[in-house]
Amino acid sequence: MNFPSRTRDVEKEYAGYKIEETAKIVSKGITTYEAEVEKEEKTFELIFDNNGKLLTKKKSKKRRRIKRSGRQISEGLF
Repeated sequence: MNFPSRTRDVEKEYAGYKIEETAKIVSKGITTYEAEVEKEEKTFELIFDNNGKLLTKKKSKKRRRIKRSGRQISEGLF
């Protein structure tokens, strides 16, 4: 997914973080971009506007992966 170019400034702030999820959200004609970044025990949900401006930074719960019968199940997404 191509994020707005201005989000690269935020990439510097979160250097070393792994991008776990990304999403493009269009609601009522307004486009925003969401990224979930993780490093060790720190996980954040970041939301940007169409110009790459950071709108929201929210600490989120770390996903817990449970392995059952050879399948992985994610719990505690936000």
